Amino acid sequence: MNHILPLFSRLLIVPIFIYSAVHKIGDPAGTVEKMRKVGIEFQTELFMYGAIAFLLLGSLLVLLGYQTRVGVFLLLLFIVPTTLLFHMDLADTSLYKNAGLVAALLMLLAHGPGGTSIDGKIAKAQ
Repeated sequence: MNHILPLFSRLLIVPIFIYSAVHKIGDPAGTVEKMRKVGIEFQTELFMYGAIAFLLLGSLLVLLGYQTRVGVFLLLLFIVPTTLLFHMDLADTSLYKNAGLVAALLMLLAHGPGGTSIDGKIAKAQ
């Protein structure tokens, strides 16, 4: 059972990041507008496409359990500034959701992706 839990955790954490990327891809103008409202005026489109890249690549790496630490760092590089810029209202449930996601990512960073991952298979083979 312990070998399945990290896989299950990775499967559960990734969809919210993929959903966020798909939402940004589906409404780039709306995303840029929201970013400008919080003060991101310089290279806004570049930051948006960077966020999409971090979300998709980070999600893929975490899902596969390949270069998992890199994937976790990419997702953290997205979610921490996003939370600080967009979700610091204590009445906003997104603040608490994002805090939980950060905690899950940090746990993944601390404990690794588990044996049912590419990283786990590589480590076992060495």
